Amino acid sequence: MFLVALPAWYNLTYMDLSLVMPSFKQAPTIREDLRNLTRTLNTLHILYEIILVVDGNIDSTAEIVRNENDLAHVRIEVLSRNYGKGYALKHGFSKAHGNITGFIDAGGDIDYSCVPVMLDLMHFSNADIVIGSKRHPLSVITYPIVRRLYSVLYQIINQMLFHLHARDTQVGAKVFRKEVIETILPHIQINRFAFDLELLVLARHFRYTHIIESPVKIRHAFRSTINIRSVLETLQDTIKLYFRER
Repeated sequence: MFLVALPAWYNLTYMDLSLVMPSFKQAPTIREDLRNLTRTLNTLHILYEIILVVDGNIDSTAEIVRNENDLAHVRIEVLSRNYGKGYALKHGFSKAHGNITGFIDAGGDIDYSCVPVMLDLMHFSNADIVIGSKRHPLSVITYPIVRRLYSVLYQIINQMLFHLHARDTQVGAKVFRKEVIETILPHIQINRFAFDLELLVLARHFRYTHIIESPVKIRHAFRSTINIRSVLETLQDTIKLYFRER
């Protein structure tokens, strides 16, 4: 954890943050990802922790981070094999101590400058959840056309099935009040990419309905684990979630 001097007008309870970063085969970028995230969080003058969950250490991601002195503050959790992003995040959430708990994807696609904006929105709106959204009018997105098509079609399916008050469920940047995570964590079942959707569906089930969308900057870095198989698995999990909710 980092603890630095706070201005008198900051509320420490609000600013106590745990941020989970799931990682799978991110050895080429993980150093810079964590350094960029650390630089961003240091500008906020807050108490925070970064929890890196290595979802199967097949490329020595954990050792790379451990060998960097300037990343000694990062807590590293290593899973024995690749279980999926959702499983990795569940594990990370279970280790978090912050009054605000969230996650941000590794890989460099998402600009970490979105984190301060999300925290401000949560603070000033008293939201239960703040989610990054490609549909926000202030978002800046550089994406290949195929990924845009996947995203639009999936959000149409989500709206038809769940009628959520969120235009984009899948951006890998979200923050939650601690009580929201503590309430929904025991009920999460999805281990892969539909995990983001399940978080929001469960939050609504437990009447945490104050969800704010936040702008993001996304530049597709062509290291994504999204492929046709992932899309089909996500659709399968989405349909299972629909029948489970009903």
